[in-house]
Amino acid sequence: MTKKLPFATLTALLAILVCTVGCPPASESQPQRPSGPDPVPGVTDIPAPTPEAPMVEEPAPEEPAPEPPKAEEPKAEAPKAETPKEEAPKADAPKPEEAMADKAKADAPKEEAPKTDAPKAETPKPEEAQADKPKADAPKEEAPKKDAPKADAPKPEEPKADKPKADAPKEEAPKKDAAKAGKAELFLTLPAGCNTPDGMCLLPDGSVILSMPNFNKLDEGARLMKITPDNKVEKFLELGKHPETGELIGALGVCLAPSGDLFLADYQMKGKKQSRVLRIPMKDGKPGEPVPAIEGFHVSNAVVCRDGYLYVSETQIDIEAQPGTSGILRFKLEDLDKGVIKLADDVTKDPHFVCVIPFHNKEVRLGADGLCFDNQGNLYCGDFGDGTLHRIEFDGDGKVKSNKIFATADFMKCCDGLFFNPKTEEVYVTDSMSNAIHAVSMDAKVRTLAQNGDTDGTDGGMDQPCEVLLRGNELIVSNMDWPVPGCINKTYNEPCTLSVIHIAD
Repeated sequence: MTKKLPFATLTALLAILVCTVGCPPASESQPQRPSGPDPVPGVTDIPAPTPEAPMVEEPAPEEPAPEPPKAEEPKAEAPKAETPKEEAPKADAPKPEEAMADKAKADAPKEEAPKTDAPKAETPKPEEAQADKPKADAPKEEAPKKDAPKADAPKPEEPKADKPKADAPKEEAPKKDAAKAGKAELFLTLPAGCNTPDGMCLLPDGSVILSMPNFNKLDEGARLMKITPDNKVEKFLELGKHPETGELIGALGVCLAPSGDLFLADYQMKGKKQSRVLRIPMKDGKPGEPVPAIEGFHVSNAVVCRDGYLYVSETQIDIEAQPGTSGILRFKLEDLDKGVIKLADDVTKDPHFVCVIPFHNKEVRLGADGLCFDNQGNLYCGDFGDGTLHRIEFDGDGKVKSNKIFATADFMKCCDGLFFNPKTEEVYVTDSMSNAIHAVSMDAKVRTLAQNGDTDGTDGGMDQPCEVLLRGNELIVSNMDWPVPGCINKTYNEPCTLSVIHIAD
């Protein structure tokens, strides 16, 4: 027994060493593993096995020694403990839904964000902010935690929504220009029987021929009026009716030919392609009976002569298409001396057709209108409904080399009649919708000479201006007062008037 006692003691000591060197049971080691293995907790557990040591007389107690690898099985379970990390993507699952909600905000590419951590799902908003950062907030990229305020990035976009408001005053710029140039003044009051003045042309003696279709009151007849050099108004020519439609001649544009005769556009609102261009023979300053020169227009409008040709604007060719179609035609004056020219059914296929002027205004289906030439022989055409000024350039053979929009401005709502000032090299544009006259320089800059609100014209203000003509330093304005949609002018008023703007030398 004396020999066995030391052996038992040694066995107990071995058991103690195994307990100290080996791992504690899994139930105790698992919670202690996160803080790291510490021999001290092992020593504190020694008293528990010591009373059991005398009972372990067989080598079986040594079997706990192989149990430490079993105790390491919890280590194998440690990755299982990481399985919650696998659940993290499940936690991310709703984030794609949030990204889908972001898609409604047009952030489709931001669906990739859910693949990253939950906070990264908010990265789309920083991306929006980053789009703005090049402007000012580049350093803020270092503060992702401050992305929450960046969720307010749409707020920086609010000023963009305000930009139209900031641009609105620009539309008022014409009023400022008008103030600088001085407002239009009363040129003269037209007599009874003159209710819709339109086109004008200047005669060699300084007289002005004014067309009077009288669309506001057709029962008053249609005629041409003459304004003498001392500004007296008298009847020049009484106009008859169209032989086919039975309607009054719709006198619009009028121009002086090199021969001294006049060409007059006759706009017929009834019938198909019944509009014409008439020639009014002149002898000793007196007009003869109008005769047809060109037939088959939809809406013949402006007329102007240049270098042996007569140019005519065709305001409505196809109003059903979008954009609508209008255009310009050209005729040799010598051909017009030979007899009446009849246009092809498809005007755009006629050999006299020069170019198309498209128009986009869906409410006012009117395109090519006023015409004029500059000192270099370039042709300008106003697009009535779109308010754009087109320039057509020709090559040495008279073929169209270029047909482009030359000038436009937010405040220029309409381009009706045109007139070119050869001294200042500016195109004067009548803006019927805005009650304004604009001047366009050869570098395509637009400024407003005069503008006013709705008026009856008796104060000298413009009452839907449609044509302009320069006589000396007087820019004479014809006020049609025949309202169309979009005009400042809302109603027809009597008496009808002409305005004038004085142009500096």
